[in-house]
Amino acid sequence: MSTVPHLLHPLPVTIESISTEGNNVTFYVTEPLPTGCPNCLSPLFTKSGNSDDRLYRDEPLRDQHVTINLKRNRYKCKACNRLFRATIPGLDTRRRVTTRLIEHLEAHFHKRSNVELAEETGLLEKTVREIRKEFYDRLFAERQTVTPKVLGIDELYKNGEYLCLLTDLENHTLVELHIGREKERVVQYLRALHSPKDVQIICIDMYSPIRNACRTALPHAKLIVDKFHVMKLINDKFTDALKSLKRDPLKSLSRKDTTWLKTTYTRLEPAAQRRVDTLLQGDKKLNLTHQAKERFYSLYSAPDRAHAGAILDDWLKFVADQHLSEWHRTADTIRDWRDPILNFFDTSPPITNAFTENMVQKIKALNTKAKGLDFETLRSKALFECVPKTRAVKRPRINPFASRPAGFSAGFSIPPYDEVIENLGIPLHELFRVWLKDSNVPNLPEKSKSCV
Repeated sequence: MSTVPHLLHPLPVTIESISTEGNNVTFYVTEPLPTGCPNCLSPLFTKSGNSDDRLYRDEPLRDQHVTINLKRNRYKCKACNRLFRATIPGLDTRRRVTTRLIEHLEAHFHKRSNVELAEETGLLEKTVREIRKEFYDRLFAERQTVTPKVLGIDELYKNGEYLCLLTDLENHTLVELHIGREKERVVQYLRALHSPKDVQIICIDMYSPIRNACRTALPHAKLIVDKFHVMKLINDKFTDALKSLKRDPLKSLSRKDTTWLKTTYTRLEPAAQRRVDTLLQGDKKLNLTHQAKERFYSLYSAPDRAHAGAILDDWLKFVADQHLSEWHRTADTIRDWRDPILNFFDTSPPITNAFTENMVQKIKALNTKAKGLDFETLRSKALFECVPKTRAVKRPRINPFASRPAGFSAGFSIPPYDEVIENLGIPLHELFRVWLKDSNVPNLPEKSKSCV
């Protein structure tokens, strides 16, 4: 019998023999004798029954699979008459693997896929996937990021379900990615932030459940409706009105006419303005619809909240007085979101959800190029395989001698602060790097203007 303990360190086992077959190395080992009963700690025990062989997977050795054939015994305590087995440090209690194999997998999760790690270690791909999930669950429980002062919220539709994105609009980073956009779930997401009271402004689209969730979880934060979604609501309504006119065989609008009507009147060339005037003079309904669109467009040109509120109230009155029935539903929506729309004018510089919208579109494109990712993989890759954006913050250091008597001196000075590194989230260019590295798409630059 020869012992080579360093090959299987730190397992406290004795190697009886080694065999090699193909790409697999098998170590036949025996377990150490237990020091006592784990129940009553009595050192008096006897062997009970026959030994049985159990196979465990270990960390690969020189690109070969390693199997440990462990001969396990059962013992019976003479004091309490209970059966037990020897406790062997270094063996996982849930699976037939060693703890150092799990550490090996965890060290390579951010570099390699489940299939590659399964082929390297000899484990089933399902087992590697389960170990990866447990590893990321532990990281999620320990993860802490700086709660953004300006929070952006948007949703992403993927694989038949909605994902909720939380972004830092001040530092342009991804803070968190969740599944589901229902009010109850969004309330949980917001309350799970490291310091919810630090959120001062929330920028959202015109989706009522998210608004209600923000008011419930963060009532102190100011809600702002993204300018893009407000303008999109008006543009969509005006486009629907033009489509209804095109259905009338007596009224025909060319593609160029439609484009000019949709464009802000003051931005048109003189020739285009004359053509629009001609179209509006010949159709009263089109004229009123066009006026409703143009009046609302002037909203975001207002210098402050008071002027913007006057423009909005005047627009609502115009829609009601002119009996524009097709605009009534839109007017009700604008009236319901009046305060969040006007909150846009209380911030300087103006806050929009453009970064969040950009991230949503990029995630959709990258998910397609990467041939689809399930939610857990998408979230884990985004939050743990990317290099986070950080900043160094100086915080006051507590003087350990502050409670000493007056005049006491240790003979050296203490720096007045500690430098702490804070995690701000994941920048967009890091998502590009991680999600494209395993796909067939050419790698993008590490950081480009289009990603920032």
